[in-house]
Amino acid sequence: MRPKNFTLAVLIVVLAGMGIWWFLRPAATVPEKTASAPAPSKTTVPSLSKIEAPKQVAPPAPNSAAAPVAATPPKDPNAGSRIELNAALTDMANLYRTNNLVAILRAYTPPDKIHEDRVQALQAQQDQIQARVDAMGRQGKEATQHRYEARAQAFEALLNQAPIFNAAGDEATYIYTTPSMSDLENGAFTTSDIHNSLVFVKINGKWYMKPDDAGN
Repeated sequence: MRPKNFTLAVLIVVLAGMGIWWFLRPAATVPEKTASAPAPSKTTVPSLSKIEAPKQVAPPAPNSAAAPVAATPPKDPNAGSRIELNAALTDMANLYRTNNLVAILRAYTPPDKIHEDRVQALQAQQDQIQARVDAMGRQGKEATQHRYEARAQAFEALLNQAPIFNAAGDEATYIYTTPSMSDLENGAFTTSDIHNSLVFVKINGKWYMKPDDAGN
């Protein structure tokens, strides 16, 4: 073989071997691009100990303006006087019950209106009535006691009555009915009653019978 042909043959063999190697080599791994899914976000679950109980919401307060408000009754300016008058009426009833009219005159006549001659005259009148009652015996005594008891009860009945006060609050008037103490006829007292008014006046903090009612 000629050298020129030999060189050509070698070149062909080399090229053929390189072609075989190219086809037989392993294919290069090309990383395939894929869409990466987003990583799931981490969710923090609070522990039970950190969970707060729902707060209790107080119900709205009722509208005070809409609710009716009871009006406070006005204070009675004569409340103290009523108590004092009731004490006086109770004392007078007890004195009538024991036929002690002179004590009533001395206790409930204004000091500047009481006269000793009036007190003595009343005492003399009481003595005369008592003498006539004693002469009537048991019947007279029972009738007399009944009359005194009736008058005492008449004064006690005034405890449930509201007196009429004047504007200044120092005069109080009661309307009352009481049996007569002097209607003695035919050995017995009559059943006539006296319809009258009893007026008290307050002098220096104490209640007295008004002079006309005290017999002056």
